[in-house]
Amino acid sequence: MTGRWLRFFAQTLRGRLLLLSAVPLILLTALLTVNTIIEERAELQSEYLDLGRTAAGYLAATSDFALYSGNEQLLDTLATSMSVLAQIDGVAFLNADRQVLVSTLRGQVPWPALLPVSLGLEHRVIGHRLYFERPVSTLSIEIEDYGEAPLEGAEAVTGWVILAVDISAMAAEQRDVLVRNGVTAAGLLILVFFLSYSLGSGMLAPITSLTATVEDIQSGNLEAQAQASGVEELAALGRGINYMAKSIADSQRGLEQRVSSATARLRMSLENLQLKNLELEVEHQKAKEASRAKSDFLARMSHELRTPLNSIQGFVRLLEQSNLDSSEQQYCAIIEQASEQLLQLIDDILEHARLQSGVMALDVQPLDIVACVESPVRLQGPSAFEKNIEVIIDVDPELPVLLYGDSLRLRQVVSNLVGNAIKFTERGYILVRLSSGGVVDNTVTLLIDVEDTGIGMSAAQQVNIFEAFTQADTTITRRFGGTGLGLPIVQDLVSLMGGNIELCSEESVGSRIRVSLPLAVQEGHRKLERLPTTLAVFDPGIVSRQALGHAVQRITDDLRLYEDFEVLINSLVMRDIEAIVISLPISELEHSLADMLARLRQCTPVPIFVFLPLRGLRDNAVFNIQGVDSLDITYLAKPWSSAEFYTVYNFLKHGSLVGSGAVRPLSGVKVLVAEDNDFSRLLLSTLLEKAGCELEAVEDGAQALVRSEQVAFDLLAFDVHMPELNGIEALAAIRASDGCNATTPAVMLTADVLQHSERLASLSGRNELMHKPFNNKRLIDLMLSLLNRKPSRVPMQGIAKPQIPQAKFFQEVDKLLANAVETYQNRDVVALREIIHQLLGIAGVFKLGELEKQVQALHTLVKEEDAWVGDALQSIEEEFARLKREAGEERV
Repeated sequence: MTGRWLRFFAQTLRGRLLLLSAVPLILLTALLTVNTIIEERAELQSEYLDLGRTAAGYLAATSDFALYSGNEQLLDTLATSMSVLAQIDGVAFLNADRQVLVSTLRGQVPWPALLPVSLGLEHRVIGHRLYFERPVSTLSIEIEDYGEAPLEGAEAVTGWVILAVDISAMAAEQRDVLVRNGVTAAGLLILVFFLSYSLGSGMLAPITSLTATVEDIQSGNLEAQAQASGVEELAALGRGINYMAKSIADSQRGLEQRVSSATARLRMSLENLQLKNLELEVEHQKAKEASRAKSDFLARMSHELRTPLNSIQGFVRLLEQSNLDSSEQQYCAIIEQASEQLLQLIDDILEHARLQSGVMALDVQPLDIVACVESPVRLQGPSAFEKNIEVIIDVDPELPVLLYGDSLRLRQVVSNLVGNAIKFTERGYILVRLSSGGVVDNTVTLLIDVEDTGIGMSAAQQVNIFEAFTQADTTITRRFGGTGLGLPIVQDLVSLMGGNIELCSEESVGSRIRVSLPLAVQEGHRKLERLPTTLAVFDPGIVSRQALGHAVQRITDDLRLYEDFEVLINSLVMRDIEAIVISLPISELEHSLADMLARLRQCTPVPIFVFLPLRGLRDNAVFNIQGVDSLDITYLAKPWSSAEFYTVYNFLKHGSLVGSGAVRPLSGVKVLVAEDNDFSRLLLSTLLEKAGCELEAVEDGAQALVRSEQVAFDLLAFDVHMPELNGIEALAAIRASDGCNATTPAVMLTADVLQHSERLASLSGRNELMHKPFNNKRLIDLMLSLLNRKPSRVPMQGIAKPQIPQAKFFQEVDKLLANAVETYQNRDVVALREIIHQLLGIAGVFKLGELEKQVQALHTLVKEEDAWVGDALQSIEEEFARLKREAGEERV
């Protein structure tokens, strides 16, 4: 109710007019009423006060003699005489000591306590009475006997008069005044409201009529008309409203006509559109069937094409191993390269067809995203290093590592991007960066950036780069080859995983491709505990140095980055550096590494970790740099990976090189290795290096004999079959001499244990025979036994395993098989035995049982000079070709 009245007065014109006219009158009436009430009440009060003063003064003037003489009867008469006045409620006379002499007051006299003389009060209200008090005085006159005039004396108070006036009637009269004036004011207010309302209604009637007309028009009644008004302004407003209503009605009728016409045309268009949609649906079905047929055809054709290509590649390799001149070898290389390109084309077309057909589904599993991305990058690293291109992996230290995703598709995306970058880059580097775009609701936005310093692309060339069978221009196909399917396949895979891909490229500068993928984060991921170790990182390249710094940040907080080698050398003297990590560009490896390591060893004995390309690790000289103490120098493969830095982490934390259980059981042991086969020498050297040995490796028994006369070793490790001077003969010569190694324990490695055990037993000293391929732990335990040390109690995986590239293994076996075929054709049985012996020695490195079994059978046939040697060689070649296909050496 209150809200409705407030809205009436605040929001309506009638209410505002009522307030405007009534409020001044209301205020005036209220002021007059209040003033009248106040004046009448004051007048009543003044009458009662005058009555009390007059009566009290009269009694004080007439009672002086009675008080002076103490005539109480006279006082009582005076008091009673006042009762004729209705307002007088009683009188009391007090003597000079303020003791009551006579009182007609009902109840106890309130004096002397309430109105002492000292207060000088004239009257006081107590209850419903108004009390007045007057002193009664007498004037003393001194009379002289000698006729002189009398002297006026001082007045003396002989008593007091107290008069009580009943003010109950006054209060009643005051209430009557209030009621009377209030009723009068209310009547006036009602009259004012009535007059104001009447006047306002008369003024608002035309406006109300106009308002009703507007509301009718608003509700859709465009025929409503405003009534004419006698007020000129309102009449003009009414005419305007009528004109507006007529205009709206005309406009609406025209609009309805146009809408009807448009609706008819739209209905016809919809009918035509439905017919077109039906035709499109039919065409779409035909297109889908054609696409499906195309995909099936491509799948069948790819299979049919791969089969003869397989045979072509196999026979080309057989031809390469035969006696061909240089021209014929070149022809074979061209055929093999062309078949590889054709095989890649078939694979790309098949992959594109699978993606376009929509049959590919994701297999989301828990994965280590860093290891998943590192794997394809490291596999393609050798191809980049062959072109002298640096391949760098940069991982944000704060990136969540354990995620959920399809590892196969992720590796495929990275492999295509890195392969594309290698293809179009002639110099510089390729950077693969992993970072986070943020984590929301336990889902990280994984950012994979592949950046290169290749030929780049112009803005026009980038327009169609993600379209199938399209390259930047036709010269690219002629110059670099390819089908133009790499990036479209990547885009389709990224879209399948719910991500997106961006390209940023500048011609002659390079390109950067960014892949963004939303991947769920695994629960319970914990980072490595960072070590309080001070590490120095040296890399002259700004990009690779930054990436290497990010990798090292995962294992330590105390990191020093160096661009200048001389600054690093000076810092070794000034600062407490506990380990050094080195990475050099490929161009500086040959002429800088040895000198750097020598200078570092002169300055500090701290552990040094050197990152090299795989071809640098294959170079045996890297393990035997002259004049350099190789203790605690660890060589790791580039492009680096999390596994490499886990090796560094465990070395710094546990003193081991690999894994949390890896050990260095032969730490500080000086070993002389003699092995004529490069691969076997690399394998044995790597194993012993990682077991902690200080190693020197030579290629035959003659060199071993020379070094044994110059340097004292703790242990000798010789292969039995070596040219010029075999292992048994070299050891016999060392034992027969009076040199520093005459009594040094020796381990002899051979595939013919029974053949050489009797001869070895005839030699003096502690000598043991180990069968090839040897077991890493057994070899280490045998060496520990010869050195009178306790055998290692850690499991086999705890012994540092040599990190030999699989490609090196295939290359070595290819070479041995080719030599074996050639010597067999030349009927050189002695050379064939030696080659098969070497082949048997390395056949078990990768635990390939079937190949090892067939090589062992061939070894037996060669010893017996059996006629089936040729067939056995062919079987081994076929088995080895199968292994290479399974390992990815040949594409299936």
